[in-house]
Amino acid sequence: MEQNQPLNFFNRGPSPAVRLVFFTLFSLLLLFVDVRYRYLESIRSGLSVLVYPLQRLVTAPSKLWHEVDDFFSSHNSLIRDNAELHHQHTLDVAQLLQLEALKAENQHLRNLLMVQQRADYPMQLAEIMYVERDIFNRKILLDKGAQAKVLAGQVVMDDSGIVGQVTRVYPWMSEVTLITDKDHAVPVQVLRNGLRAVVFGSGDTGELALRYMPISSDIQNGDVLVTSGIDGTYPVGLPVAKVIHVERDPAYPFARILCAPIAGVDKRRQLLILSGLLKLPERPEVTEEIATDKPKNSRRGTVSDRILNDQEFQLPVSRIFIAASLLVALLLDWLPWQGIWLALRPDFVALVLLYWCTHKPYHVGISIAWTVGILADVADASLFGQHALAYSILAFSGIVLHRRILMFNLSQQTLQIFPLLLLAYAVYAAVHWQLRGNISWEYFIGSVVSALLWAPITILLQTLRRPRAASDLL
Repeated sequence: MEQNQPLNFFNRGPSPAVRLVFFTLFSLLLLFVDVRYRYLESIRSGLSVLVYPLQRLVTAPSKLWHEVDDFFSSHNSLIRDNAELHHQHTLDVAQLLQLEALKAENQHLRNLLMVQQRADYPMQLAEIMYVERDIFNRKILLDKGAQAKVLAGQVVMDDSGIVGQVTRVYPWMSEVTLITDKDHAVPVQVLRNGLRAVVFGSGDTGELALRYMPISSDIQNGDVLVTSGIDGTYPVGLPVAKVIHVERDPAYPFARILCAPIAGVDKRRQLLILSGLLKLPERPEVTEEIATDKPKNSRRGTVSDRILNDQEFQLPVSRIFIAASLLVALLLDWLPWQGIWLALRPDFVALVLLYWCTHKPYHVGISIAWTVGILADVADASLFGQHALAYSILAFSGIVLHRRILMFNLSQQTLQIFPLLLLAYAVYAAVHWQLRGNISWEYFIGSVVSALLWAPITILLQTLRRPRAASDLL
């Protein structure tokens, strides 16, 4: 019977059903004890310490993924928010600037309104439409023209002072020449002492020039220039400019005075056009009979005669024109003169240099004369420095005596110029005597011919210069 029993090589233990029942009952017991008596808290804490690292290890990939996702989401959100805030900031800045501009314009309009209320003559408000494209012209175009009864010659100003003058009128616009234009002039007087003068534009928006004022004139830095009312174009007492620089050099007859415009010549958009000013009686014309009554043997002409005879007193001069005249004089001296014509040849360079040294000592001086003399020495293959020495002495004499020379008319100036030219030819003769040991009287014929050509060359240079057109707007 024992032989028929199967052999048990593996001990399996209780069956699965028994195990199920056992663990089910044990679980229920643990549940009952944990819920009812709380005896398993210490066991729970100890086991949690062992399980926590495993939990962290298991949740690490998921947590890392969420953190990366949150990082990029937050980064993109911050970039988007930053871009929106930057755009909003740009819009706010633009609106703030517009607000500031409107505030400044509103204040400017209030000031113009106050000027209109205080003025004794009618005004109308105008706005700048265009600005002259030519950088050498200081002109603007306003939105008021013939339909608004704007007339040529009317004064344009802002709340600070004179800006310019209407020079051309169109049906719906008008052209205004600013006081800083190089062809514009305004009669003024010094507010401190009432000294009358004329202020000229220089072509620079921030600079005016007070020309032809003697060095003894009572003008100081900081003096305010107002309109004098002479010629009836500008009302009396309107601010024009402020003196910023005064230079007095005893070597020159006039002081160099620079001014700054008081009005916002290039700063404002709204301006005022003055109208209804009182017209002065027409200026009487000088008849020929009165002109012929002048004494013909007068040694010195009156101030008006000298101004009429010397157009340069009224006109600015271009450095390009001076350089061109000296170049033409050099070319005339370098012509192939021969025979008797060589003895009669005048010194054109000496004449032109003397003309500019007496008429424009601010522009042409001894240094320019010396440079031109060096060029003449090189061209004539003469002793190096011969012409440079003669022209330097000639320029010095012209600068020192220019006030005396300009007091005479052209025919009398010839007698004043001849000794200076003779001095220059004496330098040539002295150099020639040192080289060859003799001097011929024919050597000085050129000085006589040069002196005789003084009047024609003076008239020619004054004629070639661009004259200032007589304007009734001043």
